[in-house]
Amino acid sequence: MRFFLKTATSMKNLSLPLLVLLLCTSCYSFHKVRSANYAFSDSISFTIDKVTESKSISGFGGAYNAKQGYEFILVTVTMQNELDEEQDLNWTEFALLNPETNQRLPLDWVLSTGAVVAFDREESHIGAGDKKKRKLVFTFPSDLKPKYLMVGQKVIEIPYMD
Repeated sequence: MRFFLKTATSMKNLSLPLLVLLLCTSCYSFHKVRSANYAFSDSISFTIDKVTESKSISGFGGAYNAKQGYEFILVTVTMQNELDEEQDLNWTEFALLNPETNQRLPLDWVLSTGAVVAFDREESHIGAGDKKKRKLVFTFPSDLKPKYLMVGQKVIEIPYMD
């Protein structure tokens, strides 16, 4: 009887974290990408670290849901300043390309990464020789997989591993 009660208590304590894990994994779909360096400008390079699909984003004092027929695409990038002086970053240079219509889909938000997630400004800076990791959030048709990231007029094929 003691074993049963101890096991039941352990299961009860374990059920909440399992439920949270199940809900979180059903909200997001992750895609690994091959690591490669790309040029943002003559003096700033970046890598695409991963691509995540989500129907909603929570935090920042609320929850944001994608419109019906759409989802949020979070492209995690790491920017690297190659110079020994501060450089300007204009995040709006990034866009996703709809592969069926060739329509440029603009950036919705820029989010910081880490324990405290915050919005970043569209125009920002990167310190001398510094790295900056951010999540670029786009609204994208849910029946398509994003294949191309645009930086200005350059088109980069997202190097999926799956």
